[in-house]
Amino acid sequence: MTELPGGVVYGVRLRTSWDYRYIGQTSKSAEARLRKHFQVAASGRRTPFYAWLRKQSREDVVVDV
Repeated sequence: MTELPGGVVYGVRLRTSWDYRYIGQTSKSAEARLRKHFQVAASGRRTPFYAWLRKQSREDVVVDV
């Protein structure tokens, strides 16, 4: 996916569910932002979303634009 000049709104969910756990906006691609979310979660930031993300397999988490 290419970068859009105004950014994108994205949602993070499990592949097996349509319930979004997080909605965000980024000036980068949604895939790049998801990778950054995984990095922040691994660093130990304590929020409900990052705690949930640490429990998931990377293959099970998807991002939708």
